[in-house]
Amino acid sequence: MPEPVLLTPGVFYAAACVICGMVALATGSSWTTAGTIGVALIAIATNLPYVGIFLRLLAVALGMGATALAFWGSRGMKAG
Repeated sequence: MPEPVLLTPGVFYAAACVICGMVALATGSSWTTAGTIGVALIAIATNLPYVGIFLRLLAVALGMGATALAFWGSRGMKAG
């Protein structure tokens, strides 16, 4: 009987993007987010028991989440 998979690659990409976005929004720095949370999520992705997560696509998701919400958060803070 196969084990149920809790985290599929598609969900992992989306979760990585959202996690990086929230941390970038909280800290206001996309570089800090990519350097800490991004490295941790890449380490998790390389050690997952199943194959199917492409690190290049994960890097895009991390960068997209970190830069988009950090940019939006910094603009929102200056406008208010």
